[in-house]
Amino acid sequence: MKTLLAILSLTALFSCSYVSEKETESTTTNQTSEIPLPVTAEEDTLRIPSHQYYLADLSQQEIVRLILKDSLQPADNHVTFALMDSLSSSNKATRDSVFPAFKVVVEKSDGALSEVVGLYAMKYVEAYPKEFAERYSCCPVELSQLTNYIGYEIMMSEEPTSEYKQLFEKINQKYPKYEQEKSIQAFKEKLVAYMQEFEE
Repeated sequence: MKTLLAILSLTALFSCSYVSEKETESTTTNQTSEIPLPVTAEEDTLRIPSHQYYLADLSQQEIVRLILKDSLQPADNHVTFALMDSLSSSNKATRDSVFPAFKVVVEKSDGALSEVVGLYAMKYVEAYPKEFAERYSCCPVELSQLTNYIGYEIMMSEEPTSEYKQLFEKINQKYPKYEQEKSIQAFKEKLVAYMQEFEE
């Protein structure tokens, strides 16, 4: 009887030990399968909007295309800043290619992005006033919106009156006949009105 009892005890002991090992293996296997695969370095840097290299693998033409298709939203990041900076490029083909996307940026900007749109717009107006006049001659609503951003930029400077004068001095240097352009006259009037409202 003692022998039988000893055999049964050993069998029970080994059975419990075997089940416990199987449960541990099963738990470990399940945990491993639930852990997501690590993100590759390329995905980590190229697809995180706040990362310095966000969308760095895409050409500017592709960025423009994505913005125009509404697949990429303008944001407060280097991708949007680089696009706006290209609006002041010495290469006219570059300016022509980014201008439609720039209009989308102006239309959709808000928050932190809207605070810098005026700076890039002002650089463009100063560098290419004739082109600016031609591009906005058909679009009073868009001109008004852009003027507000430039007005904000001027009013945030330490010397708004001086900044305003410098803007038109630079325009005059590049395009002495600017006063004959209706769109620039409209821009000037709207800018003055914006600045007066801002001061009230």
